[in-house]
Amino acid sequence: FGDVPGDGQIRDSNGPMLRQLVRDAGGIPVELGIGRDNEPELEQLIGRGLECDVLILSGGVSEGVLDLVPKVLRRLGVAEVFHKVNLKPGKPVWFGVFPSAGEADKLVFGMPGNPVSGLVCFHLFARPTLARLAGGTTDNIRRGRAILTKDFPTRGNRPVYHAGRTHERD
Repeated sequence: FGDVPGDGQIRDSNGPMLRQLVRDAGGIPVELGIGRDNEPELEQLIGRGLECDVLILSGGVSEGVLDLVPKVLRRLGVAEVFHKVNLKPGKPVWFGVFPSAGEADKLVFGMPGNPVSGLVCFHLFARPTLARLAGGTTDNIRRGRAILTKDFPTRGNRPVYHAGRTHERD
């Protein structure tokens, strides 16, 4: 945290967050570094990541001119299973499978770059997958009922996840 971001730069909060979430889910994170908006650089980093059983990427999966990740994944042979879901936050999430000769197929998650979107998508898509791959179940994922303290009006029909706090009742 000692470096001060320059103009147009932000701190990398997604990397540390996703590494800890992977650990919490029973995985062993392998850091690939930050890939710039440059196809050859992304191809090199993603290629290294495809050596792992599961690859979780952050950012570059939406529709902007510099959202290059889906294009690079296709070029590397990763078959898209889905891209974009009816969810807020997290609509641009990407998932695909990389066929691996003689081994189990590699799973690839492209999380949105927005930290809250990435967090929501990790818990909904990657965490249950990692739990199953680790030989467990999703039974240890904390679930419960909650009562909202105020209304959250939504437009449209997609599920919306809001931040909240829980308190144990006596």
